[in-house]
Amino acid sequence: MGTLKVDLFKSSYDPFVSLLEESGIEYKKINYPAGVIMNAGSAIEVISAISSISPWGALAIVLVAWVNKQSKRSVIITTKDNKIIHFNSQGYSSKEVESFLKDAGNITVIDASNKKN
Repeated sequence: MGTLKVDLFKSSYDPFVSLLEESGIEYKKINYPAGVIMNAGSAIEVISAISSISPWGALAIVLVAWVNKQSKRSVIITTKDNKIIHFNSQGYSSKEVESFLKDAGNITVIDASNKKN
């Protein structure tokens, strides 16, 4: 089983986690000890079964749906070799995003609209 850390900014936690749940994607909240300085409001680990033919395909679909739902949403994928892919509603297809996730080290999900959905 593989995991991928997702940092969630602003109002992104509830709507993003809802999309994961609707898609059947497992995750767990990362609970940092008191006093630890974080760069995001919250963080989760997305869990993918390695036995899946396309382990990150479902997450790629969720990320593309996330940015396409509202114009002020964006996703930043940082690869293990520190390449940064930043996209919004005029971004990439789910197949392209899936290819980025194969080498991802971290994902940042941002909703700058202050909306809760």
